[in-house]
Amino acid sequence: MPKLLEGKTAIVLGVWNKWSIAYAIAQAFAREGTTLLLTYQNDRAKPTVEELGRELGTAGFFPCDVQQPSDIENLGPHSRPRGARWTW
Repeated sequence: MPKLLEGKTAIVLGVWNKWSIAYAIAQAFAREGTTLLLTYQNDRAKPTVEELGRELGTAGFFPCDVQQPSDIENLGPHSRPRGARWTW
């Protein structure tokens, strides 16, 4: 069965644990073949998000506190795969 999102990249914000809605979204993206990128809110969350991300085959992890506009603005240039462009 073909993977619907193979060749696409998705960044998921808000993963905190296995029960978060963001984690379920990340699972669905991974299941459909997406190159997955995850963010973590702070240093306390980073180890948990990295562990969950490894289970999903995540390609990268990036700091981003969505309550800080500068974190969101900086996320784009730093998370984009080399040579790729984001489409919204």
